[in-house]
Amino acid sequence: MSVSYSAISFRQIAGSYNAINALPPAAAAQLGAAIGGLARAGGRILDMGCGAGRVAVPVAAAGGRVVGVDLELAMIQAARQSASPAARPPGFARADITRLPFADRSFSLVLSINVLHLVPAWQEVLAEAIRVLQPGGLFAQGRDWLDPASVAGRLRGKLREVVMTLEPGLRPSAAASPAVMAQALALAGGTTEDDLVAASWSSAQSPAELLGQMAARTHNETWMLSDELLQAALVRLRAWAEAEWGDLERALPVERRFTLTITRGLRPVDGQ
Repeated sequence: MSVSYSAISFRQIAGSYNAINALPPAAAAQLGAAIGGLARAGGRILDMGCGAGRVAVPVAAAGGRVVGVDLELAMIQAARQSASPAARPPGFARADITRLPFADRSFSLVLSINVLHLVPAWQEVLAEAIRVLQPGGLFAQGRDWLDPASVAGRLRGKLREVVMTLEPGLRPSAAASPAVMAQALALAGGTTEDDLVAASWSSAQSPAELLGQMAARTHNETWMLSDELLQAALVRLRAWAEAEWGDLERALPVERRFTLTITRGLRPVDGQ
């Protein structure tokens, strides 16, 4: 079987991105307040790789002065459409995060939300984040956490396992492992704190619902898979799910969180 990654097309998923990665209203408000509280009073916040505004919009609704940038124009357009009326609405602009169009020391908080693993030149992104940070500013890496023991977590893990079985040589083009990123931040003088849970919520999902999302490519794990690989993986995944749960229609609890890893004290390294 000949299978391969296909390029992610964020243009195609821009309109549905926030629905796929939906934050319940209470969790969105919790997240917006948590991030807004990290910035200095009145300080500007930069959301690098903001996508469709999933994080920037709640931050603005909580009163944060946030600017979101993304390379994909369709994402920026979706972000502008998703922005709700707020006392201080977010600003969105198309920009390459390896060459940010902002002056040095422009922001008190820089956010990197689920984006660095998509950028081969992640060192350039980190250098730019440090460049635009004000002295004493914070760099925050945000990520979604999914209970690995839940039905959603187990299906996600099994999908990854099946994909690697079907194509052992397949590897996503990850920019850097967490250990390598932590080392880079330390070399730049940063002190990284323990993860902060910025929002948490629970839902109920059935195996059938999750398998349907994967088949429809409205599941994050499927965006990078070719049609052939995805279909082959789903055949095995469904058989496994039927053996594990029997009734695929029964909804089961799923716990999710949004965490932030905060780094303080970053400074440009020599040569940057």
